Amino acid sequence: MTQKERQKNSRKEILQAALDEFGTYEYAQVTVDNICARHNISKGMLYHYYSGKDDLFLLCVGDTFEKLSEFVAQNEYPLKDHSALESLTAYYQCREQFFAVHPRRRKVIESAMLHPPAHLESRLRELRAPVWQRNRQFWQSVVRQYPLRDGLKEEKVMRYLESINYAFQTILEQYNEAGNVKDVHDILQIASEILDMLLFGVMQPKKGEQI
Repeated sequence: MTQKERQKNSRKEILQAALDEFGTYEYAQVTVDNICARHNISKGMLYHYYSGKDDLFLLCVGDTFEKLSEFVAQNEYPLKDHSALESLTAYYQCREQFFAVHPRRRKVIESAMLHPPAHLESRLRELRAPVWQRNRQFWQSVVRQYPLRDGLKEEKVMRYLESINYAFQTILEQYNEAGNVKDVHDILQIASEILDMLLFGVMQPKKGEQI
């Protein structure tokens, strides 16, 4: 094995160990000591490639965003052939399929997006930028299929859709409290129901009532 191959394998081993830790525990609970001890990695080797915990967390986040983006790109749902609701449902389902295959990467993303360490927020935004831009282009194409409610601008609606993006799995789980999901078809149906309510609302204002 060449030196280049050994270095590649070492980096891969460290990445997997870090994904296991950050995908299992909260950011604050993860330590370099635990990463090394639980995965039989020497500190000398780890510090040869990475500066410490923050460097490893950013590595995991960046790698996860990259893999998620590649997966979504390979499984794109053609918006022009389907309704906005069908396309948006399929988009979220595609993301859920990725996280179903890589469950620990979900926690990595949730830690980065929902509970980011304050000192890493700017770096996390940089890592997120390519995926954020792809998401925004997709959502814009969905939003522009419908007239917006009076008083709402596209930018506000985009922020709303983005805000539910990484919390969608939690919404899905709470909505399926009875545990009736049996297969992918059931998940798609439930996702469609949730998105229908999120996009089009659940209540009609009373006669003469202003919102």
